Amino acid sequence: APVVHDFEARLHDGEILIAWKLELPDQAYMDIYRLVGQNSGDLEEITSRGVCIHSTGVEATNSKADLFTDHDAPEGVLYYIPVLYGKSVEKRILDYGFFSFYASVQYTTRRNSVVVQGHASRVVNEIEAPLALPDVRGEAEKMADEILTSIKARKAQNAELDGAIARIKASPDLSDAEKLEAIELLETRATGV
Repeated sequence: APVVHDFEARLHDGEILIAWKLELPDQAYMDIYRLVGQNSGDLEEITSRGVCIHSTGVEATNSKADLFTDHDAPEGVLYYIPVLYGKSVEKRILDYGFFSFYASVQYTTRRNSVVVQGHASRVVNEIEAPLALPDVRGEAEKMADEILTSIKARKAQNAELDGAIARIKASPDLSDAEKLEAIELLETRATGV
């Protein structure tokens, strides 16, 4: 049966890295679930509320290349929980018959599906906001930048409007009168007039 020996998620240089050491027999694998804010619950709750962020058959993270990095981790208190899927082998001694009493012991084996849930690893992911630099521009420079920004925004809006008008004109389902009406509506809504 699969076994979790070690599992850890840690914040390192702004990234959440996850490492593990497992026993994974043939055809066994591990899923890593991420839960936000709460780690309690049974397996069904974890798999329904959590997000499976990684699935692997690798038994150990021996190098940085084996580590899993959670690039999409949201901000907050996060819990990472390993869930292992595999088979367990159950051996039973067969009952002795009269003729098999002196023969070797006979076994019957049965493979059962098993799911093993490891302990959660907690990480507090605080995304640092970039530092705002002080504005050292003069008043004229600020006004010039505002004017340039508004001109660029207007040009982008005009280009977008031209593209939308071209789509209306190219529409085969509309008559010329309907196209003119659609263009007039578009221009009215876009300019707010």
